[in-house]
Amino acid sequence: MLLPLFSAASAEGWGIGEIPDLVTLAAWQRQAGLDFLLMLPVNELAPSGHHSPYATVSAMAIDPIYLRLVDIPEFASVGGVDSLSPEQRTRLSSVRQAPQVDYDGVHEVKQAALRAAFDRFDGEHWVRQTTRAADFVGFVQREADWLDDYALFRALRDRFESQPWWEWPDGLSTRQPSALDVA
Repeated sequence: MLLPLFSAASAEGWGIGEIPDLVTLAAWQRQAGLDFLLMLPVNELAPSGHHSPYATVSAMAIDPIYLRLVDIPEFASVGGVDSLSPEQRTRLSSVRQAPQVDYDGVHEVKQAALRAAFDRFDGEHWVRQTTRAADFVGFVQREADWLDDYALFRALRDRFESQPWWEWPDGLSTRQPSALDVA
């Protein structure tokens, strides 16, 4: 079976198929006598308006829109969906009921939820250097081969409002260390 993850949305999801939906899909697939699933890429999608799974900004990073945020302990500890603003909860309701994926809406509410979860992680774990913080450090160290460059790219991409890298100022576009020091 070939199915893009965004098409496997469940009632628990936020208007798009999410990684845990694969468990339910696999169980259904097994009952149907299917034993192989092909998926389209789940890498981070290009900026707004470009929703092809082949138009990505990274060959490595999974797009956060595919995360199930209620499974993130820090999001649950800030109150989960109830911690979202009334406008964000309205937007969440809208994307869940949309007849097709509202990528911008899903991105908006998930970014707000991820920000709240990260702020909680920072205050609860990072500042106290808990085991969970150590696990995060371990992940960053294990994935440094791609994660360091990706984090730098994303920070610069955000700073330059999603302009393509070849339009960034000289030095930054060619990753000159002296330019990075002042960026």
